[in-house]
Amino acid sequence: MRRDVDGPDNKKANRRKSTGGQKDESRLMKRKEQNRAAQRAFRERKEKHVRDLEDRVASLEAEKAETQNENENLKDLLNRLQTENQLLK
Repeated sequence: MRRDVDGPDNKKANRRKSTGGQKDESRLMKRKEQNRAAQRAFRERKEKHVRDLEDRVASLEAEKAETQNENENLKDLLNRLQTENQLLK
């Protein structure tokens, strides 16, 4: 089966010819700068997200330590009250 040179399957034929080398170079430079800015912004967002997660981990670890301490205190209180209850029987 023969394909037409100007048909939709021939993508190279559909590309625009470069008429302004300076214009293309300027557009390419602008695009590269946009990509650099987008990459920089992405890295900053990623670093902020990691810092936020690290802060959350620290907060949760502190909360865990407090909860464990409270749990130990309550266990001690329970043991003392059970012992006192046994003595009163």
